[in-house]
Amino acid sequence: MSDEDSEGFFIRFHPKDVRFPDICPVCSSPTDGSASIYLYQYDSDSLLPWLRSMSPDRIRIPTCQEHSFSNENIANRKVLRVFLVGVSILMGLYFIIRIGLFLFANIPLNLWVFVIPALAIVPIALANEVAPIYKLERVFLMLNYDGSTVTAKITNRAYAEEFLRLNPASRQVAKPMTGHH
Repeated sequence: MSDEDSEGFFIRFHPKDVRFPDICPVCSSPTDGSASIYLYQYDSDSLLPWLRSMSPDRIRIPTCQEHSFSNENIANRKVLRVFLVGVSILMGLYFIIRIGLFLFANIPLNLWVFVIPALAIVPIALANEVAPIYKLERVFLMLNYDGSTVTAKITNRAYAEEFLRLNPASRQVAKPMTGHH
């Protein structure tokens, strides 16, 4: 098994000039829908280089009807995931502070004090069940975007080969170059 089979193809391309294959990147079925993937720029010279740009670009990728989704669906799922993970973080902090106060006041800890913090995991599990990450975002993973070129990891071998054939200016890279360090 080659590196491409186990890790995927790392491809660098210009999003403005790209042509996408007529097969779905997820299941290789003929395309009859589409979905957007957002491209976030990272400013490595800023004070907070990991901070994403507030006005991301996006590319529309042809998919089959089963794997297509609207921009509203993307936004709704991301907001729901952020909310549920935020609730989990707040619950975890509450329980950690509560346990710390119990220990500080020399109050004996009951079993429930350790069982209840496990409930902080429930919203994260719920987020993965209710609003999972789209399969397209797993198969066509955007690794880097500098405003003019994109480096993506494509795990579907047939799709990656067709993508490279349709876009001779694009190239496969051995290791992805990331914009943040």
